[in-house]
Amino acid sequence: MSIITKTWTEDKIRAIIRKLDEKTGLNGAALPIAFNCYGESLGYYRYVEPKAFGFNRKFFNGYFTSEAEVIDVIRHEYAHYYVDAAHLERYIGHSRRETSHGADWRWACKMVGADPSRCHDAAAFIDRDWTVEEATAAYNADDVVNFDILSYLNRWHQIPADAETASKRLTHIKERIPDSYYEAGDEVLHPKRGFGTVVDAIPHDYWTQRLYIRFEDRSDGVFDAKDIFKIVDGVAIPYGTVRR
Repeated sequence: MSIITKTWTEDKIRAIIRKLDEKTGLNGAALPIAFNCYGESLGYYRYVEPKAFGFNRKFFNGYFTSEAEVIDVIRHEYAHYYVDAAHLERYIGHSRRETSHGADWRWACKMVGADPSRCHDAAAFIDRDWTVEEATAAYNADDVVNFDILSYLNRWHQIPADAETASKRLTHIKERIPDSYYEAGDEVLHPKRGFGTVVDAIPHDYWTQRLYIRFEDRSDGVFDAKDIFKIVDGVAIPYGTVRR
């Protein structure tokens, strides 16, 4: 049974979604929310126009439904919205056999703190007896990391690697070809754009990075490290060069 809410309403659901929006940079709270008690579905996100959320009032306000279950159902559907709003299928493999619960949706679940299970598993929530403090933290999405997905995708055109993978890739580059490893502040040379400075760098694959560079003429852009020369001790070093 709900600790804080007691009775769920559309406005209270929208407040949860708005807190998620604050962390993701999206605008799910602007969508219509149907809050009814029809059928067996606990919730849905409608991908086609008019796009909307829907939730099962009977389940949400059921005597044996916990706060944790409700929050998870909301986040489950928000993850569907996240996939749609960010067009994650462009960046993450998605098979038609996976319907709407594929790798892109599971990645979105990780980003918004939802259980990445296709169907709600009530047994998984039996031992989640939240305190008022824990419920409040979940309402406020305190466990969700601030990450503006659209800004990231617009700049890098790839999803971020998880912290462990990113660390391994960067360590590999730094150890094997240190003069092809980039950090913010490094001076570089582009064959056509001239000299510039690395503003930000991310791992692209096992051997290279993508670089956000600001040039001397104040233009900027994202480039593959393979196309850039790093300035080391006043010398332009081509990608992959290992100095002896």
